[in-house]
This record gives sequence, C-alpha cells and structure tokens, in this order.
Amino acid sequence: EADSCNRNAELFAVFKAILFAGLFPNVIRVLPSQAAGGRATPSTPYQMLSLDGKMVYLHSSTVCRPAPYLGEMIVYYRRHQIGHTVWLLDGTVVRYLVLVLFGTSLKLTPQGGSQ
Repeated sequence: EADSCNRNAELFAVFKAILFAGLFPNVIRVLPSQAAGGRATPSTPYQMLSLDGKMVYLHSSTVCRPAPYLGEMIVYYRRHQIGHTVWLLDGTVVRYLVLVLFGTSLKLTPQGGSQ
C-alpha cells in the first residue's frame, strides 16, 4: 500500500510544484537588467524583482548564488532587509508555466513571453 502512495516520489517536478504551491506568493522574477529598467553590465546582467516591486539580491550564503536564472521565477521562504537592501536567503527556481495554475490572468506577447 505504501508503494501506491509513493509512486511519484522520484519525480522532481512534482516536488517543485508542491514546494511552489506552499510558498506562493513569495515569488521573485529574474529579468535581464534592461527589461527591469536598469542597465546591464558584466557584473549585473540581470535584476530580481519581488511581486511587491522591490529589488532583491541573492545573499552570498544561498545555494542559488553562482548562477543567474534569466527568465525564471524563484520562490523563497524568507528574505531579509538591511537598510534599503533586500536579501534573498533561500530559494528554488520554478518555471513561468507553474504560475498559470495560481495566476488570475495571463497575457501572451508576440515574442512568446508572458506577463
């Protein structure tokens, strides 16, 4: 009987979907700097914006730190604000498609992106 309950235990996508459902609306968008209204440089080719519009930075202790995830979403459990800077302490990368399950509306652009 336990085997039937664990039939999807090996599917990492199922785990990420459950994690996303539990952490929603703690979502951060990862955008190219130009799309976020900034200027891209080799050290900052992307910017991360929370749903409340605040710029968020990856803390040096997070495992997401080394890789930029352009065009992705990151769900997080907690973030920490020091002064005007908001730091992401933990996170998991999810795809935009997962947001379709939780969003109120979806607007597709001609380039194939979404808003």
